[in-house]
Amino acid sequence: MAQSDHEAVGCINTLFASGIRVPEYVRVIGIDDAPFCELARVPLSSVSQQFQLRGESSMRLLMDMIEGKAVQSSRVEPIVVERESTR
Repeated sequence: MAQSDHEAVGCINTLFASGIRVPEYVRVIGIDDAPFCELARVPLSSVSQQFQLRGESSMRLLMDMIEGKAVQSSRVEPIVVERESTR
């Protein structure tokens, strides 16, 4: 597991350069679900942190606070987007 999709793609490229095939010998997953994941040498599995949904939720909470409404924290669960790098 890499801390970012950029690192994960670099890992895949380095593994291939060393003759190690992904996912046959090593499975690789990144974090962020960047748009380029599907374009990697081996399409990269990634954990989506749902930035759009988190931003929308934060804006609603902020607007409610500004309007004096009671607010409660909310939780946005990450989603694993499975592609060939982990199959």
